[in-house]
Amino acid sequence: MDNTDVMEIINDAEAKVAEAVKGLPRVSVGELGYDRRAGKVWVDVNNGYVIVNKLNGSGLAYYAGFQYVDKDSITVFGDYTIYDDGDDRVYDLIEKFEDKQVAES
Repeated sequence: MDNTDVMEIINDAEAKVAEAVKGLPRVSVGELGYDRRAGKVWVDVNNGYVIVNKLNGSGLAYYAGFQYVDKDSITVFGDYTIYDDGDDRVYDLIEKFEDKQVAES
């Protein structure tokens, strides 16, 4: 049997998630037409994810309505909550982000 430390695996995975998130664009949700108190998120357009760290999670839930996102579209891992675009609210935010990117280019 492998003598791998489970916590080591979790820590390695959390570090990889943090590194991947650093490479994503981060935007204030207020710039996308939501209440500015919703905070900032990372947007992964290619994979259809909106990612928030635990410091901004409650703001996004309350001020952008993400408390209504279907639980099947939410993954919590370490310091991050990852919402996938299988839920309309998430899809709409990603679409607004893409529209903003097009308008700025």
